[in-house]
Amino acid sequence: MKIQVRDEFPFPAEVVFKTFRDRMAEYVKHTPNITDIKIKSREQVSDTVLTMQCDWGGMGQIPELVRKILKPEMLRWEDWQTWDETKLTNEWIIKPFYFREFVTCNGVWTYEPKGDRCLVKCDGVFEVHIHEFPPFPAWLCRKASPVIEKTIGGYIPSNMKQTFRAIKKFIAADMNK
Repeated sequence: MKIQVRDEFPFPAEVVFKTFRDRMAEYVKHTPNITDIKIKSREQVSDTVLTMQCDWGGMGQIPELVRKILKPEMLRWEDWQTWDETKLTNEWIIKPFYFREFVTCNGVWTYEPKGDRCLVKCDGVFEVHIHEFPPFPAWLCRKASPVIEKTIGGYIPSNMKQTFRAIKKFIAADMNK
């Protein structure tokens, strides 16, 4: 499934970009459905490009269909990010810690200047491909994949929008100091 989320921030693009990139550990505390973040690596690879690897923890409703297999403590993932300050983009790849062989999730964030405002766009994909998962028959796995993808993937845009609200409040509070 495609991930497409857009939101306008009432702040300059450079401020929004640098907040998303440089202040994750701070704003995550105000973000619903995220329990923690560990920045495992952060490397400046050129004057304008920075790479990061992060481990994330989350919480949320686990669909009844998968509750026997997916436990709350399993809502953890890692991501690899490439931040380009010239293009104002962040390319990312996410892998869950559990069942990672079944999931594809990647995309790009774009921070587009609109005068003294910023249009934040996320374009990506979230796909679930379960070909076999013993003890379940292969035909059931193939049928379950799109249901799981739609259910879990359906949470992604609303979680991003909640994150946007938290970051807007975070930036506003920061600017009013």
